[in-house]
Amino acid sequence: MRAILTWLHLVAFSLMATPEARAEPRKYEVGRERGDIAIAVKVPYSLGTHTQTVAAVSGELRVDRETLAVARGWLVVPLTSIESDSAKRDCHMREALGLDYARSRFPKEHVCDGDNRLPASGPDSVAFPEVRLDVKEGKALDDPRRFADGEEVRATVEGSWTIHGITRPARLEVRLSKDPRAPEGIRVRGRHAFSLRDFGVVVKAAKVLFVTISVQDEVIASLDLLIKPVAAP
Repeated sequence: MRAILTWLHLVAFSLMATPEARAEPRKYEVGRERGDIAIAVKVPYSLGTHTQTVAAVSGELRVDRETLAVARGWLVVPLTSIESDSAKRDCHMREALGLDYARSRFPKEHVCDGDNRLPASGPDSVAFPEVRLDVKEGKALDDPRRFADGEEVRATVEGSWTIHGITRPARLEVRLSKDPRAPEGIRVRGRHAFSLRDFGVVVKAAKVLFVTISVQDEVIASLDLLIKPVAAP
């Protein structure tokens, strides 16, 4: 009997010691070179749609490359990196997303100066300088082996968005694929709709000649990110 118990202990220990059992999700970070990121935010107005693009983003994820399961992670977009073809529109966007309405003159009145800048300090300075996604977990919806074969794999990511100082649950549907420029990387693509009202965001209407231009409640973000494995120390 003792010999049988000893054998069982040895088998259990050997299983626990296998590389698969010890394996941990690998750390990936968002690439920052040209072509690594492409995020566009479409903002519908009463007269059409404006597009804001993101020039810089940072973040990291823990991903099991075999199963494509995500353990945890985060993504941060500074407000100063969100740009369009209009400096005035960009400043108004930073007013809406970055100011603390409880102490600022906004939204009763615009506080951008003649150079389309906000004060560096004081009640009209930016209180919420970034948009943040905290990832709790994620999983593949398709067979993850398709990824190794060069196909796209659908996945879901769950966590929370923090925008304008307010945190709400988040669930994103994304597509994962290989990138020929980065064999060890993972390309992440997806679209996500936001309700400005959910985050207490107020975009002040603007008047152009005799027309009042206002922003609709829902905006859509399209993302295309390359995440790259971080070299072990």
